[in-house]
Amino acid sequence: MNVYARIRKIEDPIEFKRFVNAVFASAHPGNFQPVKEWKDSGVDGYLKKEKTVLAVYCPTYPERTKLEQYKEKITSDVRKLRDALKEGKVRMTVKVWAFVTPDDLPIEIINYIDRKTHEAGWKSYALTAEVLAQMFMTHKHLRQQFPNITAGIQMDKVPSVSVNFGRRARSKAIEI
Repeated sequence: MNVYARIRKIEDPIEFKRFVNAVFASAHPGNFQPVKEWKDSGVDGYLKKEKTVLAVYCPTYPERTKLEQYKEKITSDVRKLRDALKEGKVRMTVKVWAFVTPDDLPIEIINYIDRKTHEAGWKSYALTAEVLAQMFMTHKHLRQQFPNITAGIQMDKVPSVSVNFGRRARSKAIEI
């Protein structure tokens, strides 16, 4: 099973949030602000320079297969953030709202995210296991923090190849 498939299988919300925080902290050093509180006003993380709010959602099976679960979470988090901004509970500029989840999303949910965030005046995008896997693999130090994602994958067994052009007394040779 590859890294992408292992990230898709994460069902523990605490483990997934820890994973997302580690990946974003590595990908955006000094720019990513994780949010610790569970009563988070719809904010699970914030990219300061991009003014992007992360809403992390890790449903379990069989809820993961129900589109209504996603819609409820999206609606709830967008509403909580919009209200918190209006009431001054959250003081940040929001330009983009990003939905982060381990599973792939159907187009219906992506369109729903776009519609709900557009109503709030924000741009949006969704990050799923495919993008998270690429971000994770870019930062080798994360592999030790998440052995359940990398266990059994022999990443150090990829052969290295060097090609040299050598000269011999009467011929030229290629050394591999």
